Amino acid sequence: MQAYKTLKSLWPWPQFFFANLGIVYGLTPAADGKMIVSETP
Repeated sequence: MQAYKTLKSLWPWPQFFFANLGIVYGLTPAADGKMIVSETP
C-alpha cells in the first residue's frame, strides 16, 4: 500500500498499469482499502 501511495502522489488517476513480458497488470484501490490486481495477456 505504501508503494501505491507514493505512486498516487505522482499520478493523478486512481489506476496504475504495468507491462512485463507481454502481460499488463493493473492496480486499482478497492473500497475496503485493499488493492485489486488485474492481469491481461
